Amino acid sequence: MLPGHAMTVRAPGTGHRRYWSLPARPHTDSLETTVATVRRLLSEAVATHLRADVPVGAMLSGGIDSSALTALASRERRAAGAGSGRSR
Repeated sequence: MLPGHAMTVRAPGTGHRRYWSLPARPHTDSLETTVATVRRLLSEAVATHLRADVPVGAMLSGGIDSSALTALASRERRAAGAGSGRSR
């Protein structure tokens, strides 16, 4: 199965269809603009996922992605005045 495709299985047989594709476009932003945009979008996504009426935690895999997202969450919580979130 190719990425962005779905398979339908029915009695007469199977079918495949593309449900998503990412169009290629030239990237014209500078490195600085790209870095700022990615940071802003990730920070906004993390902040949105921190909105909860229960304690929020993170599972770290040891990879850079989970570490980076946890660091962003920590920064967001400190900025919101929530402290470190550690149990004492």
